[in-house]
Amino acid sequence: MMHMIYSAADNVVIWLGPGNPHTDFALDLMNSAEFRKRLWELPFLGRQPFENEILLDVIFKHDLCRRDWWQRLWVRQEFILATNEPIICCGSRAIAWSDIVGCFASLPRLWNYPDCAKIWEDCRNRLSSVLSRRHDTVGIHPMSLDRIRNSFHESKALPLHDAFRYVLRNSAATNPRDLIYGLLGLLEKHDRDRLTVDYTLEPMTVYRQAAYLLWAEHSEQLLSTLLPTLSFRGSSSVHPSWVPDFAASKIRGWQDHKTMQADKPWGRQSNSLFDNNKSILRLNGVLFDTVESTTQAPDTFDDIQEILPFLRHAESLLSEAVNRPILSEHPLWPMRDLKNQESVLKTLTKSAVSSEDLFPGFSDQSIWDLLLSTRVQNQVDDDSAQTETNIRSKLFARLSTMLRGKVTGRKALTTASGFVGVGVSQIKAGDIITLIFGATAPLVLRCSGDEFNIVGSAYISGLMDPEILDSYTERLKSRETFFNIG
Repeated sequence: MMHMIYSAADNVVIWLGPGNPHTDFALDLMNSAEFRKRLWELPFLGRQPFENEILLDVIFKHDLCRRDWWQRLWVRQEFILATNEPIICCGSRAIAWSDIVGCFASLPRLWNYPDCAKIWEDCRNRLSSVLSRRHDTVGIHPMSLDRIRNSFHESKALPLHDAFRYVLRNSAATNPRDLIYGLLGLLEKHDRDRLTVDYTLEPMTVYRQAAYLLWAEHSEQLLSTLLPTLSFRGSSSVHPSWVPDFAASKIRGWQDHKTMQADKPWGRQSNSLFDNNKSILRLNGVLFDTVESTTQAPDTFDDIQEILPFLRHAESLLSEAVNRPILSEHPLWPMRDLKNQESVLKTLTKSAVSSEDLFPGFSDQSIWDLLLSTRVQNQVDDDSAQTETNIRSKLFARLSTMLRGKVTGRKALTTASGFVGVGVSQIKAGDIITLIFGATAPLVLRCSGDEFNIVGSAYISGLMDPEILDSYTERLKSRETFFNIG
């Protein structure tokens, strides 16, 4: 019914709630064609952003993109189904969706203008009187919503895996069953017909139906793109561990999953993944190593002092593990050099989201020493007026974005053989690191008798390049096996 209503509507108006002086300012600014043109030209002119452009970036990220509307799954469906361009209303102001997207895509980003860090800080302080303290990754990415809306209207439906990847993520529903049922109006008929609406079922039973459909008919996309975004219980009681708990998924930044995965999968999975009873999932892969120790990162931080204890503890654990030799008779001895592929800094920050140098002219060790307040020789040119304190402040302004995306709410980990990485918060000592064929990230499993339970994905330093793994294929043959996931 909702599909028919919103597809036939002349206009769909999205109400973001009451306005305030900041949102009034933002929408008035974005409604100006002259401002939009100037904003679009910013990267081509080589100038620094103006204060009102920076303020708009802050209002977007700390107010407009955090409105409750963005999390409501049913309203997302209404937005996507709208045939005509939606109109966004906030308080007494209104703006066309295309102007919202155009401005968001052109906004200056702090990491591109580190010299303007103080202006960004001042703008955030100006908003503090009307905003409560919330985690920086709570919110929506307008570009992601726009892309999935365009995709839907091109094909008139979405594949199940795309609906989970782009529509379900970071969403909320009063009834947890609606995290599945709220997607039905967007799905291809084949997938939609496989999911029957029944509100008498327990939420995890509903999730199991959807999970089986994903694993059985969308396994390639599930393993290669969706798996790092899902939350698993790590144990199987009433329902198998391969059933994600969609209601338990943490709200994170829209590119955070990319910090945990390679840009392409390694190998291919067999076509038939389930036993005859549809209860045991069989995944082919390599049993790589065992988790030895972990340390939990904070869920959020506002300044460097709040994350320093974690960084120092992580440095101690990871450095000790990497420097520990692998005995020559150990099966992983041929891969020993992969442990040293990345510094502690890169292990905690490197990802497909941002691959360029953190701070040109500085080594990883210099950056790490600056971050942890260890004084090092200033490496900037003699004619530079920057002080070490200013460098550290600008460095952290950029580095904090990477740390939030990769480590917040997760754990740094080491393995028995001295490999290191970052993984989901449910990981604990004794869990198994596996390289599942067709996946883009190592998968952590937990032994449960003759079976295994899914814990979640991890980034393991040295193992994130499929081409490097290909060169070790023959040496890993002896560790290849089928994992029965219960």
